[in-house]
This record gives sequence, structure tokens and C-alpha cells, in this order.
Amino acid sequence: MRNHRLMALLAVIVLIAAACSTGEAEPSSTTGAAAATEGSATPIPISVDPVEGRKLALGAMAGKRVAFVPIAVEGFDLAGQWIVEMQRTFDDVGIEFTVHDPSFDTDKMVQIIDGLISEGVDALILHNPDVGVLSEQIRKARDAGIYVVVLNLLSNESSDVFIGGDVTSMARDIANYGADDCEARGLTKVAVVDIWGTDSWSIQANAGWDPVFEERGLEVVSRQQGQADPGVAAEIATAVLQQNDDLCAILSAWDIPALGIGQAVATAGRTGDVAVYAMDSSSLTCQAIEAGTVTAAAAYHVPGMGVAAAVAVQSLFQNDPGAGTTRAVTYVPHTIVNADNYQQVAMACYASQ
Repeated sequence: MRNHRLMALLAVIVLIAAACSTGEAEPSSTTGAAAATEGSATPIPISVDPVEGRKLALGAMAGKRVAFVPIAVEGFDLAGQWIVEMQRTFDDVGIEFTVHDPSFDTDKMVQIIDGLISEGVDALILHNPDVGVLSEQIRKARDAGIYVVVLNLLSNESSDVFIGGDVTSMARDIANYGADDCEARGLTKVAVVDIWGTDSWSIQANAGWDPVFEERGLEVVSRQQGQADPGVAAEIATAVLQQNDDLCAILSAWDIPALGIGQAVATAGRTGDVAVYAMDSSSLTCQAIEAGTVTAAAAYHVPGMGVAAAVAVQSLFQNDPGAGTTRAVTYVPHTIVNADNYQQVAMACYASQ
């Protein structure tokens, strides 16, 4: 299990390192193990002693400052897990790392990022709540020579590196899982609860499961925004359940709203009759799967994303191609978890620590 997790993470790191390279041809020779590679910004020569290679890499990152601005920190296991992994990684290589919590306040988030750009940090790691809300800040950072890594939610403005789950693929897989269940029970009606609707996660989720609904003959009787809030999602689910006695399933674009949906289904006395499917699988989701209030979830490698973000930043600092000159979109692996396998899947059931 640990080997599978390690191999998946190594694959992500290799992809990110390749994306952050300068793309210039390698020279045919070097002047010595400690010499910088001719024709490249990287301090690492083609032939290098391992001890000297470490010294050169750490030297390129010495004194660098990185700031992480997620959507929220407090009570948010997703961000908490990333922070733990990034902090460990940056501490080990001597990079100064700070975390700034806007607590779901978009205006505050913009103000924080503008302040960090003015301070002249060397790199920003952002968790973008909306496809357009941080476009100006990403452009400002690029113009200021600050590298930007975006996690999980794509922006309309490209960053140097994006790292996230392949939401479209995840949605397709969970929709097919649900379609198999609905078909077996002779039911066709499903409901969808997005996040905010304008976020890239919701947009990509709909692009993934809508074709499956059409191909598998499923009717979407409701599509509403749960606002990443389990209480709002529960209210939506309660209304949908009252209006549809023959509902087969409710699909949630994120796992936290799915917790509220599962409770609404249980309160209506329809657990087992109406399935609840989610995207993402934190420890709370695994508890709900064990309790039977969530049927299955598409778990993706959230812990690996924190390490991958830190590795991407290290590669950018060492190769130093220039802010905005590389634009890579990279994905971590995912799988479907349910009551039969959630305890055996390493990337599932993560918490803040």
C-alpha cells in the first residue's frame, strides 16, 4: 500500500520537474562536478557528486520565501493536510514558509495576496476559489517576477504550475459507479449538488458526469449549488427528496457537502434507498462511508499534492526560468472508495495532521 502511494507521488514529481525545466538543450560537457550547466539557469551540472549536488540545490533555495494562501485553514482538512506536507518539505530544504488564512473571505484573500506581492515573496501557492477571482493577482505576481503554483482549482489565468485531481475523470468514474447501482435497482433519477458553480471543480465535474448521465439514461432532476456548506447541501437534499419518491442518488461535487446530504437522507429514512456519492475522501468521509450515510467517493491524492507543490517550487527556484514562462497543468491519481476498500486505500481518509 505504501509502495503504491510512493510510486504515484514520484510520478507526479517527475512530471512537475519536467514541466519546470528550461527546455534548453544540454551541453556536451562540463568543467567539473561543481560547475553550473552551460546554457541553463540550473545550478546543477550534468555530472555531479551527490554531496555537491545537494549543496548546490540548497544554495539555490537559500533565503527564498514562499507563502500559501488557501481558501481557508481553520477546520479545513484539505488545506491542513497540504500545510503539514509543505511545512515539512520546506523546513527540510531551508525555505521560509508562511500560511495566511482568509477564512472563506474572497476580499480578504485578494488583500492578503496583494500584500504578499508588495512584500516581494519569491513564490505564492494559491487555492483558487473561482476561475476568475484571482486572475489579476496571478498577473501581478507574474509581472513582479513571483512564481505561482495553484492547487486544486484552476484559474482562467495560468500559473507556472497547477497541481490537482483530474476532476473530469473523477466525476466520470463516480457517475459510472452510480449508474451501475441505479441500473441494478431499475431507477433513473439523480440529483447533483455543485460547490459554487463558478469554481473550476464544479465546471469540470459537470463536464465529467453529464455525458455519463446521458449515455446511461439517467435523468438529472435537480442541479444546485451547495456553497461548500454541509448545511446548505442538506437543505437542498431535503427538498429534492420530498419532491422525488423514486430518486436513485445524489452526487456531490465535494465530500464535505456530501456529509450534510447523507444526514438529510438518513433523517428522511431513506438511507440505503438513495445513494450518496462524493468527490474527495477526507477522514470525515470515511467515517460516513463506515456509517452508511455516504455510499462511495472518488478519492484523490490530497497528501501527495502538498509534497508535489513544494517540489514544484524547489524546481522553479533551481531552474529559475522566469515567472510566467512555464505553464504546466499536472494531475494526481484517484480511485473510487466504498465500504469494501476505504481502509486499504492510502490516499483516502486523510486528516489535517
